[in-house]
Amino acid sequence: MELLDLHYDSLVNWFVSHGKLDNDCRRCFIGMESETKQLIDDIKSTSAAVTEYINKYYDKDAVSYYHFTKIIEILENDERAKQKNILGQCTFEPLYNSRKLLSKYNKNRLYLVAYAEILKRNVKYYIPFLRSSIKNSQKQIDNLLKKQVDIADQVDNLYKKLKVRLSEYKLNIDNFTSQSSRDNLFDTIKINYIYLADEYLSQTFSELLVLIKNDIFPITKMFTDVVNERNFDKNLVDFTNITHLINFDTPIDSNLDVYFQINKDKLLGEIKELLTFIVQIKSQYEMSVLPQNILKIFAGTNFENCINSLNKSIELMNGRKTIEMMQIKCNPEYRNQCASKEIDLWNKYFNIKDLGYKTNNRIKEMGDEVQQLTTKLEKLRDETREITKVVESVAQEMTGLTVKIIGTNI
Repeated sequence: MELLDLHYDSLVNWFVSHGKLDNDCRRCFIGMESETKQLIDDIKSTSAAVTEYINKYYDKDAVSYYHFTKIIEILENDERAKQKNILGQCTFEPLYNSRKLLSKYNKNRLYLVAYAEILKRNVKYYIPFLRSSIKNSQKQIDNLLKKQVDIADQVDNLYKKLKVRLSEYKLNIDNFTSQSSRDNLFDTIKINYIYLADEYLSQTFSELLVLIKNDIFPITKMFTDVVNERNFDKNLVDFTNITHLINFDTPIDSNLDVYFQINKDKLLGEIKELLTFIVQIKSQYEMSVLPQNILKIFAGTNFENCINSLNKSIELMNGRKTIEMMQIKCNPEYRNQCASKEIDLWNKYFNIKDLGYKTNNRIKEMGDEVQQLTTKLEKLRDETREITKVVESVAQEMTGLTVKIIGTNI
């Protein structure tokens, strides 16, 4: 049998040229198509099964004659389709109207125009559009998956950083990583800043007081006593306001921490004044501006230990962390600033976690979208293959030739 190839885009012209369709078939089909869509809309309000079929598989604008034939099959399986009048006619109005419209398609073979238009729309527009949409969606999913990995790394790094910072406050990070703990986080961090400052300063001043008691205090007292006894020029070293410091009795024992907690503000001022006094002595001694008879006082003493302890004391007092802890302890505004920085870090942590949740949800949503698009694509492919076979069969009956419609294998 001779083979006839017909392109899907020229089917209507071929049927018209061979007298199988009227010249005005396209105009008639447009009116029929509009009538079909209106009827389907009316049927949807009376049949849940039809509504489910349309909503599940097709967009409203894509509903066509092909779907109309499937809808008739659904209506024929409806229990109401068995209802008939005394003449044996179906009284189920949706099915009755559908069969009536179907007869119009068959009368002038307008179903061939409908099938040709469906093939053209599917092959040229709907299927390529769905393919492109699936490809773009999958690309977005791939990008989101990469973003998800980066977000997970950021969350992990911030978690480790915050864990270290909280461990300094003797806090467990697991108590602060939940969303519900964010409200009281700011006050908690400020309170623990004070606790941290107290703990650090207590340890620092304990060490400082030991240095003063054991090394600096004895030399300073010796120097002051000699100056007072021998009526040396007191202008060499102005210790008018220092004498009371020389005589303060600081307990260096197990009760030091308790003493510090009670007297820390007063003690802080005393130590600063004493260090100022010692620095003045040290500078004059090193520059040899003190009289020789004063310098002889230090002969045979452990003045070098005093200088070393002094340097250590200055280092402790002027260390960056000590100064910072003093500001935290004594300056509420600075403490709030520090806490604000902590909160910024925590907010960043929570915001990135939120972004991670949103990204995960978006990946899931887009995965569902891809699945829906893929289902629609497969439905359109099945529809295209089925219609192609129907049209090939009709054309073969008309011509007696083996007809092959080309261009629809997508």
